[in-house]
Amino acid sequence: MSEGRCVSEGRCMSEGRYDSEGQHEPEGQLAGPGKENRAAEENWEGVVFHVVMGGFLGHREGLEQLAQGHPNICLHSRVEHMAELMEDCDAAVSAAGTMLFELSAMQVPTVFFVSADNQQYDREFFGEEERMLFAGDIRRDADGCLEMVLAGLMRLRFDAPLRERMKKALGRVTDGRGAGRIAEEICQLD
Repeated sequence: MSEGRCVSEGRCMSEGRYDSEGQHEPEGQLAGPGKENRAAEENWEGVVFHVVMGGFLGHREGLEQLAQGHPNICLHSRVEHMAELMEDCDAAVSAAGTMLFELSAMQVPTVFFVSADNQQYDREFFGEEERMLFAGDIRRDADGCLEMVLAGLMRLRFDAPLRERMKKALGRVTDGRGAGRIAEEICQLD
């Protein structure tokens, strides 16, 4: 990953972490109590985190205070050109849902977590073929999920071949031309 580029959705950073649900952590990933601070000190220098805060974010003030003390954290709300922000990022963290398809269209390697029952399909689909890295279910184990998010980001940062494999796998999910094809079909209707 090039320095100065990473994206995270504010929801994960404010709500906590999730369980890996028994997934084995590949060698070189960080996990366990106390390792988060070491990772932040040793491996995140030069990385900029773009945090997108949704309208219903309950911990906005906490994120704002955190960003004030860390110039590498850029907060965004009411983003009008999400694709441009995604295009400038090397990796993303997101809750499961439609955002994962947007990240797929932009071919952004992603660490994702489940936060609702209807997102289990996303876990199964995006977890296949190294499309995205699954960090767990935030409702069951917030601390474990955050550890897995950090481990996933570390893995993406230092494993360029993995990022390339993920981009190729994401490119097979969607080509970003769905709206155009729908418009063409509508124009063909009598």
